[in-house]
Amino acid sequence: MSVPRRHHYIPRFLLRRFASRRDGKKSWIWQASKDGSVREVSTRDAAVETDFHGGADTGIEAALSEFETRFSIALSEIDQEATVKGREETLRQLIWTLAIRTRAVRDQFDRFIGDLLGAAANSFQSESGTRVLMKEIESRLPELLGPELTSLDSVGPQADSLLAQVQQMLESGLPQRVFFDTLGEEFREDSRLSQQGQLKGLARVIEIGGAPESFRPTGWEIFDFKDHEIVLGDGCIVATIADGQTASLLRPNGAWENIYLPISPSRVLAAGRENPPAPLADAINRASAELSVSQFFCSSASAAAPNLVSRIGQRAVILDEVDMQEMFADGWRERDNV
Repeated sequence: MSVPRRHHYIPRFLLRRFASRRDGKKSWIWQASKDGSVREVSTRDAAVETDFHGGADTGIEAALSEFETRFSIALSEIDQEATVKGREETLRQLIWTLAIRTRAVRDQFDRFIGDLLGAAANSFQSESGTRVLMKEIESRLPELLGPELTSLDSVGPQADSLLAQVQQMLESGLPQRVFFDTLGEEFREDSRLSQQGQLKGLARVIEIGGAPESFRPTGWEIFDFKDHEIVLGDGCIVATIADGQTASLLRPNGAWENIYLPISPSRVLAAGRENPPAPLADAINRASAELSVSQFFCSSASAAAPNLVSRIGQRAVILDEVDMQEMFADGWRERDNV
């Protein structure tokens, strides 16, 4: 029996819920991309990549398929009953699994490490400065990312490799700016380390049954909107933080207050530390586009408005430039105070 190698990083059952049209078991969806294109594609060919979840030996694709069956059934039941009652545990697992399995997360790790090294090239121009960088990465990165990400080994391979190569640079005498610029480009172009980290994280999620105990919303709601009004970003999840601003669920240190998952073109699943407030459709769509890496999906071409397409990729999923600048600034202040 052949093992499927075309892996959907957004589950196909969720894509089908945003279908623009159907013909028997076949379905299509509108895909709006960062390059400005908007085209209708088969859900079979949307958000898919060969061996995205590794080879058959990892067991991740097969395990996720079993998870997806439960998730799909739960959403179908919600469609019929319009309530989440009795399904909270399954939905908690659905949200967390979606948050860490997407292409957006893997691409953001690649960009994150590259951007981190780019900031280092601009900030650290001496051996003492580079040693501060190493110390900051070792001590501050886990703190900034938070226990939920670091406990899943999502960044371990990248950080270990980064530290080892920085140490080599200290011993080689290479010019710091040249080294950091070159190393940053290598991390951006080689996704193997990010894939390893993500697969380790997914394996851990599967091992614990879908979500860590530290991620446990207490309030749940279903919000309804007009037909074809809601889009699905390639990161799937939108969160809000304490000041009401939209952010990624993977924002450092578990800063989320409310979580929104579009589950159809007219319905959004919401979870929160308390009862989540009703979102505005425009705000959810903007955040979905901004937190996407390359594309979002919708059931109608009219939903892919040019001003929404132009927002794709404007927000960082993990750490943004301000976070990294603060990390380096703290390192310099510490060094200067010694």
